[in-house]
Amino acid sequence: MKSKLYYAGASDHGSNTGYGFANDWTVLVFADKKSRDNWVENCGNLSAIPIKRRDVTKRAANWSLTQNKLMEPDTFKGEFWGINNLNSDEKNGIVGYIDVFSDDYRNNILVKRFYS
Repeated sequence: MKSKLYYAGASDHGSNTGYGFANDWTVLVFADKKSRDNWVENCGNLSAIPIKRRDVTKRAANWSLTQNKLMEPDTFKGEFWGINNLNSDEKNGIVGYIDVFSDDYRNNILVKRFYS
């Protein structure tokens, strides 16, 4: 994986007519700035925006309405922010997406730590 990555995100319920919700964001990881900017411009989601690296975990931490808490890593349980390569799309420059993982995924080739 390249050392310089780019990020964008949007509400999962956003569309070309609505912004969706504040608690259902997905943050995508891109291999280059051009791919990221192209995705933001053409994804058809009004909530789509480029995201700076320093703001990635703020956008990825969604509020769970069923658990009534912010969904972010619990370091005491061995959880961490990671990049899941499972949904990569090389044609569009998408490397994967940001999510919370546990130490069970530590040796999984499809998951890379966001903070190294």
